[in-house]
Amino acid sequence: MLSYYDDITGLANHRLFTDRLKQMLRLSRRQDKSLALLFMDLDGFKLINENYGHSTGDAVLKEAASRLEALTRDSDTIARIGGNEFALILLNSGKHAAKVVAKKILTRILNPFVINNQQMSIGSSIGIALYPQDGGDTETLIQQADNAMYFAKHNNKAFTFCTPELDEKSKRRLELEQALRKILTEENAENTQELRIAYQSKHYIQDNSIQGYEALIRWQHPELGMISPLEFIPLAEKTGLILELSQWITRQVCSQAIAWAEECVDFKNITINISAVELINYEFTKNFINQIEANGAPLESIAIEITESALMKIPEVSKKAIQELTEAGLNIYIDGFGISQSSLPYLKNLPVNYLKIDASLLLNLITNHENQALVQALINMAHALNKEVIAVGVESKEQLQFLQDAGCDIAQGYYFSKPSSPEQVQLYISQIFN
Repeated sequence: MLSYYDDITGLANHRLFTDRLKQMLRLSRRQDKSLALLFMDLDGFKLINENYGHSTGDAVLKEAASRLEALTRDSDTIARIGGNEFALILLNSGKHAAKVVAKKILTRILNPFVINNQQMSIGSSIGIALYPQDGGDTETLIQQADNAMYFAKHNNKAFTFCTPELDEKSKRRLELEQALRKILTEENAENTQELRIAYQSKHYIQDNSIQGYEALIRWQHPELGMISPLEFIPLAEKTGLILELSQWITRQVCSQAIAWAEECVDFKNITINISAVELINYEFTKNFINQIEANGAPLESIAIEITESALMKIPEVSKKAIQELTEAGLNIYIDGFGISQSSLPYLKNLPVNYLKIDASLLLNLITNHENQALVQALINMAHALNKEVIAVGVESKEQLQFLQDAGCDIAQGYYFSKPSSPEQVQLYISQIFN
């Protein structure tokens, strides 16, 4: 017997939702009326589900469904269409009405959820497509609403209406996803000519000696050209490809560390960037260490970099992972220090070695007294926490001099070197020693 209702929330399921949308589109067409389709997902739900258990996640879904039902009319349809995604069909509704409903939803969802005496906060991203301007059939309207929701989620927008520009971005996103998936799943993924690792040096400010290198992923698409990591890393996280991509990066870095060691290249260590998606996985630490050891690289040759915002997704899980990584002998770098809202006592108690001041804070450093005061305060704060400080984005001698006077420990940026190929790094190091 076919089911038309979601087992957890009691809302319409995907099957009933699709049928209702077809019916409502036919009705809207006959009556020459508009219709609004809202796609919504719960930001942060995956973290709750993974770290508090599925029963807590189910309770959040039920509460979210109840809040949505309280906001809609009897003529509207609310559905849970999968995972943490919901859809709303609003009859006789144009842009203004859809905007009003979206704002009400966002306000309701932002109110803290209290489940089993645990208070947790989640957000929401909403994409909106309108009939007839954004599509005249079920499939098109669903695709347009989904595209708008994706854009809202990855551009820090609470809600977004569908536009022709978004349609083009959706096509590009799909093309990039398929291309990246193909690269990572091919048997010869290790020898791909599209992905490569560039290495940027970090230097002690007092004597300019090399402190280590950061591994930076680069993607040269054969038709689309150079793809920015700011574009394809969030895409990889959204599609689940981040795990395969991270494993690819780790294998490449381990191989390079071994090759440099065999050639007596004094690179110190190589830092690998880890995403929040990986960090909150309970198996991450064990899998990461096993991968390094399986590739034959010494643990002391590899370090990990995590953004401050990623740490705060699930603080207790992050802390446990960092403790395990530190105990295994890996150095930990926290990136984005000074631009995220983290707890200083939390940072103080983390067994991390280095805090990296974000490059955005070095813009106009020489002429902006507020930036100077902020950078100085961050350096003092990090030293008070017994952490060494790395300034990222150093491009001039004047910036470096200010940082030296301010007591900064390490600097990274184009003043020293651009992200470089392994061959360029080897030549650079040999020139320094010669």
